[in-house]
Amino acid sequence: MAKVNVTEAAKLAGIGRAHLYRKYLRPKDKSGKTLPPLLSAEKDHQGNTVIDTSELLRVFGKLTGDIGDTVSRELRLQEETPKRDTVSTALATEVTALHEQLAAAREQINTLKDDKEWLKGQVASLTDTLKQIEHKQTEQAPIPAPAPKRGLWARILGRP
Repeated sequence: MAKVNVTEAAKLAGIGRAHLYRKYLRPKDKSGKTLPPLLSAEKDHQGNTVIDTSELLRVFGKLTGDIGDTVSRELRLQEETPKRDTVSTALATEVTALHEQLAAAREQINTLKDDKEWLKGQVASLTDTLKQIEHKQTEQAPIPAPAPKRGLWARILGRP
């Protein structure tokens, strides 16, 4: 049968929640010694205490609350479970794909960092080479002395 939480179980039994706990789930004798529970209860997947409606029928006989709401809620939860599983599977697939993309992006970043370091080395090497070439050119080619200026008649007559 359907499993209900303690509040719903108390409504179905027609008693208060505290009374259900005190007399049926955690009973004590007059000296305060704990007795075995009259209702068996268990924990659901979220850790909440749930009681099977068959247990309520066994202990109370007739249920006074509306069991139809409880059963319909149970059926609704059963219908939602596959939807949740589908969504969970889709999210897990998407998370896996995102992890793969992240790993690829990190690998690309590392490759680009390596390329950047290599290019810096190349620039430094070429800069040193250019400096050496400039230095050699200044050593090899002395600065020529300026040619003496010739006057008008020297240029006309072709004299040096």
